[in-house]
Amino acid sequence: MIELYNGDCIKVIDGLIENNVKVDAVLTSPPYNVSRKTGDMYSTKYGVYQDTMANEDYILWQTELFNKIDKILNENGVIIYNINYGGENTDTLWLLLASIIQNTPFTIVDQIAWKKNNAIPNNVSGRALTRIVENVFIFSRKKETKTFMSNKQVISISKIGQKIYENVFNFIEAPNNDQGEHTKIHKATYSIELCTKLLKMYVPENKTVLEPFMGSGTTGIACKQLNRSFIGIELDKDYFNIAKDRIDNADVIETSEENFEEW
Repeated sequence: MIELYNGDCIKVIDGLIENNVKVDAVLTSPPYNVSRKTGDMYSTKYGVYQDTMANEDYILWQTELFNKIDKILNENGVIIYNINYGGENTDTLWLLLASIIQNTPFTIVDQIAWKKNNAIPNNVSGRALTRIVENVFIFSRKKETKTFMSNKQVISISKIGQKIYENVFNFIEAPNNDQGEHTKIHKATYSIELCTKLLKMYVPENKTVLEPFMGSGTTGIACKQLNRSFIGIELDKDYFNIAKDRIDNADVIETSEENFEEW
């Protein structure tokens, strides 16, 4: 099942809530609110959306989104949330995470470091390090920190009945994006490989994944290829059309998900 919506994610989710729609996971990368100001013009990676909110407004917006997700997310569902900070706006990320923990039912249960193939050039700074990793935060409801959804496999059971699980490390290497014409229009994409690895970690087959910031449709392609249902929301009409075309033309891939060793 694939459903795509062109609209504001808060309003679309409100409509899904009214229709009693439920999802099992959220996999998303929201705008980072890190665009820098140059004179009276802002450089931004997006089309109709300007990534230049006041910090307070941005934090309220994302906190509201988490509270909306609480109403649509099934029991033991997870939110897989890729976000980073920028040199022009270093404090917003940490204030946002604190707001989510303090003002929503959710808390962070894992943090993954995503190593990209190419770092964003940062050699103009005499102090800041070149950033080759980004954050992926895993959220569950506070009451579900011991029961949230995961694909970790039991590898043995001790004599006293203790289950021993495989090691799945909180470090991922994956490309920045998938290249292609869509990256010339949408400048802030991530890769199918990243989404694939995250889905295999947390979301079983036949579950439903919500992406509130669908962009060019990468999460939807990964879901289609891995036999997960997908609900995608995108504000920008041009991005929406690109995403729909990419998802429609994506092939389903036969995969084996018995273990993580092939990664």
